[in-house]
Amino acid sequence: MTSTAKTKTTPPSATFYGNVGNDPETLSFEARSELVTVYDPIIDDMVEKLIDAPASSALRFSVAVNYKDGEEDRTRWINIFDPEKLAAKNLVRKGDRVKITGYFRTRQGIDTKTGEPREYRNLVLQALHVEKRKVRELPAEAPAAEATPEPTTTPRRTRKAS
Repeated sequence: MTSTAKTKTTPPSATFYGNVGNDPETLSFEARSELVTVYDPIIDDMVEKLIDAPASSALRFSVAVNYKDGEEDRTRWINIFDPEKLAAKNLVRKGDRVKITGYFRTRQGIDTKTGEPREYRNLVLQALHVEKRKVRELPAEAPAAEATPEPTTTPRRTRKAS
């Protein structure tokens, strides 16, 4: 008799280069408890078990990836789910050029506009590197002239003629 052992494998990862489409926004998840039915090999039967999920948070943003389809230039938008908050650690903002690595996850949900069931596909972020930051202008309330102080000069001492 042969047996096959299953090991936990990580999903295949993908790497993309693109521009951040919006500032990362925070998603908050409340703590919850759920009663699930699991198999217990000791008693060789199904048992109900209470599983607690602690409160947590993550970031969500999108990245525009440009590619060529024959002669035509196209843009694909990828929704990013960032459970490790790598975007906040790297101060990522809209317009930054980034290299992202992660794996795709599909989940089921209800479309808010039509109310019909829908599949959502997100890239779960594993690594992020900022390739180039977008040049940002100073805020309107602090113009460039006021942001840099005027250099001050000290009066020169003059020698008395003797």
